[in-house]
Amino acid sequence: MNWYPGCSLEGTAREYGASMREACRLLGHELTELPDWSCCGAGVAGGTDAVLSRALPLRNVALAAARGEELLVPCAACYNRLRRAQVELAEGQPQAAAAGRRVERSTGRSPGAPVRILHPLQWWSEPEVLAELGRRAVRPWGRLPLAAYYGCLLLRPAAVALDDPEQPRRMEAILTAVGARPVAWPGRTECCGAGLGLAAPEAVKRRVRQLAEAARAAGARALVTACPMCQGNLDAYQEAPGLPVLFLSEVVAGALGADLKPFLRRHLIDSAEVADLAG
Repeated sequence: MNWYPGCSLEGTAREYGASMREACRLLGHELTELPDWSCCGAGVAGGTDAVLSRALPLRNVALAAARGEELLVPCAACYNRLRRAQVELAEGQPQAAAAGRRVERSTGRSPGAPVRILHPLQWWSEPEVLAELGRRAVRPWGRLPLAAYYGCLLLRPAAVALDDPEQPRRMEAILTAVGARPVAWPGRTECCGAGLGLAAPEAVKRRVRQLAEAARAAGARALVTACPMCQGNLDAYQEAPGLPVLFLSEVVAGALGADLKPFLRRHLIDSAEVADLAG
């Protein structure tokens, strides 16, 4: 399967990229990195140039469309940017249309060609994949209570949401398939503070404290996310002793038999004790 790692999975969230590749390998799927991919612009480009902020993700859409019908995009921000630009182009919004023309002139490829932008939450929650996860789980998580945390970018805006924005269920289904017990808690779709960690760190600390307290009150032994920004904020801004913050790919890879130590040693909050409870 073609995949787009984006900047974070090759930088600040390398453990997410590595555990994603390992989880897919153990499921029997080799990931092929999209050749010549470039930054999606994340949330920064939009404040500089509205057309460029759409051209950046559409360039990657065009490259992917030339290679196949699906592109796996694990980063929540990258997924959001690629899908939003794709939807805006399909709707004929002027800035996206201008961006599409710019991309076609520079690459010779059309960003409007059909390609499905796919997030692991969508892929792994398909019924046949859930069944496969259950069959291949050699180290299931022993009904360990985990708090699924979606954050914002996978569920907003509605045009690109990959699940019900108010009552998402995909991550809980995946956690259940690999033997964990997802807890019910009120913070799973709330914002972590995103990039305000640099501009207003005290506000993010308060937000993270509220989320961690809510997850702990629900009985969770760890938080699970599929967003590098969310993982970074929750991992960095909790007060000690912090609740471990795992990537969904680490949970899946661990259940499939992967050694989690190379991934978890990059986390700020010690996650080794929680990982030892698997199996």
